[in-house]
Amino acid sequence: MFTFEIITVAVGVVGFALYATPYLRPQRAIGELGRQGQAWFDHADELDVADLPDEDVDLPIPVRPLRSRLR
Repeated sequence: MFTFEIITVAVGVVGFALYATPYLRPQRAIGELGRQGQAWFDHADELDVADLPDEDVDLPIPVRPLRSRLR
């Protein structure tokens, strides 16, 4: 049983190390500086008028009379 526990812990540690390796690279960490929080999103007052989202509102769905299923 002791061997099974060692293998289980080793597989877990190796799996976590493989998962965490891309996040621990210095280039990735430096490249993501300033891209967290609200600074990453564009504010509406910083965009050009042509780039603003369209605020057109769709027409309401017309009401249709109900039809019975029995004929």
